Amino acid sequence: TSASGDTVTTAAYVDSGLSVTITPAASDSKIMLLQVGADTTMAAGRGLFTKIYKNVAGGGDVAIDATQVEYRGADITPLSQVWMDEPATTSELEYSLYCIATGDTVYYFREARTYHFIAMEILA
Repeated sequence: TSASGDTVTTAAYVDSGLSVTITPAASDSKIMLLQVGADTTMAAGRGLFTKIYKNVAGGGDVAIDATQVEYRGADITPLSQVWMDEPATTSELEYSLYCIATGDTVYYFREARTYHFIAMEILA
C-alpha cells in the first residue's frame, strides 16, 4: 500500500497513511513487514521517528514493539526497514506505519516517489 506525500509537525504519533492487511494461514506463522523506497526531507536538527501499529480483527491499533526507528539529517533516501511480528492468530491483521517529528516540520513519503509497505507470511 502507498500514500501521497505529507508533512508531520505533531508531538504525538500520527498515521502516515501507509498500511497493509494480511490474514495468516496458521497461528504459528511469523509476519515480515518491509517498508521500502520511501524518503523524507528535513532541515538539520529535525528528526522523523516511525513505529508499526497492528490492528487484529478490527480491535484497534496497538504498537507492536516498544522501539522506534529514528531518521535524522537533510534528505534521506530510502527509508527502508524490516520488522518481524509473531501475531499468534489466524485473524485478519492490519499493520500501519505511524510517524512523529522532532524539531519542526518534516516532509515524508512525498508524491511522485515510489514506496511500499509489504507484509509477507512466513510459515513455521
